[in-house]
Amino acid sequence: MRIKVREAEIPPTKRDIFERYGVQVIGFVLAGGFTPAAKDLQPLYREDNIKTHARDWLTERADLQERHETLTFWLEAGVLFFVILGVIIDACLLRRGF
Repeated sequence: MRIKVREAEIPPTKRDIFERYGVQVIGFVLAGGFTPAAKDLQPLYREDNIKTHARDWLTERADLQERHETLTFWLEAGVLFFVILGVIIDACLLRRGF
């Protein structure tokens, strides 16, 4: 369960390209070993510093996703707690005849 996001220091132009194509495409280009058809992505395949930026961006996106899931879990747990508390209070009031 991660709350803190490891933010990557990526030039804005590269970040725009990564966000335009998304996590799956960037991951496929990094791991796939093929030259992409899109001209925007070809430097990602050839240049090591851009590969490092892409890897860091993927880590940042994974951290954001994990933080979202963690916060959603705790929000659902809080709602469940108050629902159970409401049922218990209603049961107590019912026993007393209210």
